[in-house]
Amino acid sequence: MTRDATTESAATRRRFLRTVFMCFDWRILAGFAAVDLGLVAASPQLALDAIPVELVLLCPISAVMMVRQMNAERHARAASSEEDPRPAAAIRTTL
Repeated sequence: MTRDATTESAATRRRFLRTVFMCFDWRILAGFAAVDLGLVAASPQLALDAIPVELVLLCPISAVMMVRQMNAERHARAASSEEDPRPAAAIRTTL
């Protein structure tokens, strides 16, 4: 394998991993890790049985968290645009 092929393969691998893990929220991963540690302490077999369930739930829960975060950002932008710091134009009335 040439050096260019190795570099290209590594870049392709990194791009794939970045794409796959783009949607996973780190808080969800940390929460599942904490649950797994508790399950391993209580019952190692139960921890092994929980892994497929967690893998199935990981993407939908991360998607819900992403939607909530995007909605919060959209509401924050809308609120900041309503509070426009520019003064309103003065209206002069002449008699």
